[in-house]
Amino acid sequence: MNNRIKNKETEQLLTRKKVNVFQDKTYKLFVIFGLTCSGKSTLIDLLEHQKEFVVYDWGNVFKPYIPNVSLKREDITKQIKNIIKERGRFFFVDKVIESVTNQVRIDTKNIVVCGARHPLEIAYLFSRFQFYELIYIHSDTELRFNRSLLRSREGDAKSFEEFIFHDVCELKEGILDIMYDFHYFTIVNNSTKRDYENKIIEKFNVIT
Repeated sequence: MNNRIKNKETEQLLTRKKVNVFQDKTYKLFVIFGLTCSGKSTLIDLLEHQKEFVVYDWGNVFKPYIPNVSLKREDITKQIKNIIKERGRFFFVDKVIESVTNQVRIDTKNIVVCGARHPLEIAYLFSRFQFYELIYIHSDTELRFNRSLLRSREGDAKSFEEFIFHDVCELKEGILDIMYDFHYFTIVNNSTKRDYENKIIEKFNVIT
């Protein structure tokens, strides 16, 4: 992890005065990032039924705007970029905040946003919360590729070479910059599902 912040716009967002989106209560925000099939969905499945957590999958914010989910990944990315260009850099981040706000309950203490992919979007989120933490889910490439084959989701890579290509695209589109710009905690998911779930339980102090 690199402790330097290279992007001035990111730095400005992180250092400006916090604008709390929740006026009556303070929450801790956890933002989760990682490459395809690293274990983000497993984390969501484990935490979303815990009463003290509101969990949101970042990918859901795009669905109303990209109805054709059978598009190739690069075509979906192109559409997302066009929408951001038309409606503003933080259009989708505001939609994430709006959705999370609508899900908050009386007993909510933590908000988990899973699947962020761009440093400016993370910095914008952090500028709206007093307490926050960034968590990276790491899993080795071959393991992730095998998981991808097992889940067989439409649009997933069919070959290891294609999977690597998608990894490179994700890294270039923002994940590398996130790792460069921010402090983050790493959860390694290279063993059994149960072992990974235990790490999540320990990190988030979940009672099962």
